[in-house]
Amino acid sequence: MKKTDTFHYLSIAIATIIAIVIAIFQPLNNNSKILYEITDLGTLDNLRTYANGINDSGKIVGASEVRNEREYTFIWDKIKGMQQLNPHTNAYYRAYPKKINNAGQIAANIIYWKNKQKIKIGYLWDNSQCVLYKNALWVTDINDAGQMVGRSSYYDDQYKSRPALWNGSDDVLNLAVPLRFLHANRINNAGQIVGQCKICQKKLCKYHACFWDSKKSSPNKKDVIDLGTLNNYGESEAKGINNLGQVVGNSSFKIDLTEKKEKHAFLWDSDRGMQDLGSLTPYNSYALDINDAGQVVGYSKERVYYRGIAFLWDAKNGLQNLNKLIRPHSRWMLYRADDINENGWIVGSGLLSDVTHAFLLTPISR
Repeated sequence: MKKTDTFHYLSIAIATIIAIVIAIFQPLNNNSKILYEITDLGTLDNLRTYANGINDSGKIVGASEVRNEREYTFIWDKIKGMQQLNPHTNAYYRAYPKKINNAGQIAANIIYWKNKQKIKIGYLWDNSQCVLYKNALWVTDINDAGQMVGRSSYYDDQYKSRPALWNGSDDVLNLAVPLRFLHANRINNAGQIVGQCKICQKKLCKYHACFWDSKKSSPNKKDVIDLGTLNNYGESEAKGINNLGQVVGNSSFKIDLTEKKEKHAFLWDSDRGMQDLGSLTPYNSYALDINDAGQVVGYSKERVYYRGIAFLWDAKNGLQNLNKLIRPHSRWMLYRADDINENGWIVGSGLLSDVTHAFLLTPISR
């Protein structure tokens, strides 16, 4: 074979290899997905931690287990790291913090035992002080104006409660009558509340995701918006709302006209109604929060007792597994994304070397 022929075939081979390499890596270079840097928030006592809420300045609230089956609320930021909050003097209680607003106020709960009776208390943590709200049995959210939603006790009875809105520490509004709220889960800065309501028509009652604007009028069940369900089937519940009035949650979902009941995450707005966000598994998915950019976070599950898979949804990329948006070989398995702020920062819980840790995901500029 002539040298010119050898050079010719060698050139073709090299060109072919280069083409294959370009074909393999081109999708990666043009990948429009957001990639995230993951931060382990640490622990208070080298045990499990969970992150529940984040505000726009990056302050995070969650719970960390300590010895003797106790659990404490923590607040975390990039400068001071994890700090323990002590809202109650009882040594044996478990903490259930929920959300933190942009003023640094925290909606949180504790459960403790007194004379063998389980006691629940919802409270607001404000500037290193524990502020008790009237009859607060369990709180679920707080907006930037300090309004909180949750459940209030009935005549100081720990076993009877009603969904409630607090406009201040002593100003509590019953959302069960006449609004028929069963659960008040979230409130945005406009005072719009979402959860689950008992919707009745012609003596037929259903449990649906619902929406009520507390600033619009005095309580009237006619002002409650029924968000419906996917496929007009089963039940639904709203779990998050942004400041534009877009709502996320989960709804019963009937597959292929079978009797098999599953739940799918949904996104609702006043223009398009309820949209199915799908699932990362063949079974259930749950949307927990949405920011003003329309980014939705939550998790999918294989079965009821299995751990989930944390997800991010947006209109451009659809449903994405957050485990595939962090660097590979990180030793993390992200199973739940609870909250997302206006900067796109995400908090939740995952397994780090088989132990549950709270995480923070921050977008990497590309």
